[in-house]
Amino acid sequence: MLLSLRVKNLALVESARIEWGAGLNVITGETGAGKSILIGALKLLLGERADRKWIRAGAEACGAEAVFDVTALKDLPALLEELGLPPAEEGQLIIRRIVKDSGAGQNLVNDTPVTLQTMKRLGERLVDMHGPYDHQSLLSPRFQLDVLDAYGALEKERAACAEKYRVLRELESQRDALQGGDEEVSARMDLLQFRIKELEEAKPEAGEDESVAQEHAVASHAQRILELGQGVLGALQDGEGNAFDSLVGAQRALEELSRLLPDAEEWKGEVRATAQQLQSLAETMRDAMDRVEADPARLDWLEQRLAMYQRLKRKYGVDAVGLVKLLEDSREALKELSQRGEKLVAVEKKIDDAGKELLSVGRALQKKRRAVADELATAVTTQLRELGFQHGAFGVATREAEPGPTGCDEVSFEFAPNLGEAKKAVARNCVQRRNFPRDACDKGGVGKTRQNSTPCF
Repeated sequence: MLLSLRVKNLALVESARIEWGAGLNVITGETGAGKSILIGALKLLLGERADRKWIRAGAEACGAEAVFDVTALKDLPALLEELGLPPAEEGQLIIRRIVKDSGAGQNLVNDTPVTLQTMKRLGERLVDMHGPYDHQSLLSPRFQLDVLDAYGALEKERAACAEKYRVLRELESQRDALQGGDEEVSARMDLLQFRIKELEEAKPEAGEDESVAQEHAVASHAQRILELGQGVLGALQDGEGNAFDSLVGAQRALEELSRLLPDAEEWKGEVRATAQQLQSLAETMRDAMDRVEADPARLDWLEQRLAMYQRLKRKYGVDAVGLVKLLEDSREALKELSQRGEKLVAVEKKIDDAGKELLSVGRALQKKRRAVADELATAVTTQLRELGFQHGAFGVATREAEPGPTGCDEVSFEFAPNLGEAKKAVARNCVQRRNFPRDACDKGGVGKTRQNSTPCF
């Protein structure tokens, strides 16, 4: 529901704001009062192309803003998500449009910039205009089909058709993928075979690239590491005058000192603990030095392995874990391409079955639609008689169509305003009506133009 409409510097209107109430709202006024400007502002918000001539004289820009209450539109959240727009907070949708004399402009929905196409999509759901030259949704074959199905409560049957059609389209997509050109498939298989051979020869292992890099960093400096390590071990425990021997001498001195000075008893324990820590450190270093190899052959292997990983990582853009997965995926893809003939036969069989199922549910829906069409035609004709169309007749024509998400029918609403005249599609009547003068219809709602005898309504 439209809650408010605000216009600024549009045509003759400097500023106006209208609050709409529930139910029927009527705007009246003399010719030139600005009624059409309000309609123009609303059309502007619904995605109609703008013209800088609409900007009020002396102004640099014009604009319009509408606030809609959309709490009753249960399907709108899905449409907003499809269009990439945020949800309507508190059930309100605010649409703004600014047209600038400089040529730039702004289209906003809940303060999010949008394209004109997005505004049109929303406008089709929010507003339906009917007038001498505007019969938007009523003339749409899809809308007429929706009306017929809603009247007959055929939503369940139509949803079944949509699901069958979705399954069919998915299967057709699978078939199209399998039916790629032979040259393209052959090239793809050659590429996969080369990749698989390259990776199988490399034999990548998850995490090995990191461990090889670490080992290479050590192996490339092995000689210096061993020299420095031996120097540290000599100073700690192995060399002449090492720290461990000094601490042992200190412990012997503290044994005698503790008998002469009671405080030395605590010192003796601390020196003993330091000596044990130093001995443990020396053992740890010695084990580490034993693992350092100054082996040229091992270093050469590490360099080759590291270079291989660097080359493959640059080529495929993944680490060792990714290379392992790439090899697995390539094997699977090659297997699928090798078996595509068998898969294509299986998919074709599924497509044939899915097509038959779609046609079956479509025929069932078609049968119900044709019964409902007669009921809707009778109901609308009755209403037309009450409105003064004493000889008017409404009809719903159904025609065979290719099975699709809405079944296998095309629907057209038809109308005959006068006795003895054949029904014509409502869309055709409205197109003819565009060239009629506004006073062509008589007070009873049915009349003839001064130029021809084609009736209008």
